[in-house]
Order: sequence, then structure tokens, then C-alpha cells
Amino acid sequence: MFAQQSDLAGMSYSGGEPFAQAVALAELAMRVQSMGKTVISWSGYSLEQLVRREIVGAREFLQHIDLLIDGLFVECLAGNEVLRGSTNQGLHFLSGHISQEYLVDIPRQELVFNDENITYTGFPVDQKLLDYPLF
Repeated sequence: MFAQQSDLAGMSYSGGEPFAQAVALAELAMRVQSMGKTVISWSGYSLEQLVRREIVGAREFLQHIDLLIDGLFVECLAGNEVLRGSTNQGLHFLSGHISQEYLVDIPRQELVFNDENITYTGFPVDQKLLDYPLF
């Protein structure tokens, strides 16, 4: 089904912690990239921790990630950074398939409405946005 979605540029993995499933996600990420699509992943670990630690499958998973956003979300450091919830989180362009220029005009928050669902994604700076009733 994913392969037939020509309008999708790639796949992203976020929390829980994607590296808790590194072996399976490495295989999936490899397949996504083999279709010419990109892989973005968030992790609470730093890149250095992922390279150093003995997390089974972490190095293989990193080989199939185009952009890694690393570091724990720290509420007191919440900011207005692209793809990051807090200013301590870093961007690591691992493959060359995604660059800083790719990240222009990415909204911090997005609401998608269809006949059956309302989907919210993003990084609210204001907690009030999370408390807003949708219905």
C-alpha cells in the first residue's frame, strides 16, 4: 500500500522510542529507501549515544535514516524549531538525500480533516493548543 502512494515522499518514525525496535525498523527503512523514498526518525537518544551504545540493530537502522532528530524533549527548552519540540534537539543529515534546504516551509503544527478523522501532528509551543476541544 505504501509503495502505491506516489504523493508520499517518505516515512517517519517517532515515539515511543524507535530505537527500541531498531532491528525491525532498520528492515522497514531499507525497504522504504529502496523505493526511492526518505526516512526520518526521532530519538530521545543522542546520535553519539546511538553509535556508542549496544542497542541491537541501532547501527543498521542509522544506515537507513536520512534525517535523525535526536535528544530528549525538554519542556523548559520548548522553542519554535523546525521538526523539534525543544531547542536542545539536533538535526543530523545522515545520507545526503535530505538537506537543510528541504526543511523550509514545514509547519510546526498540522491538522488534517477528512470524513472520518481529524489528525493533529506537530509541536505546540502553547499547551493551550493541546487542551482545545475539537468537538
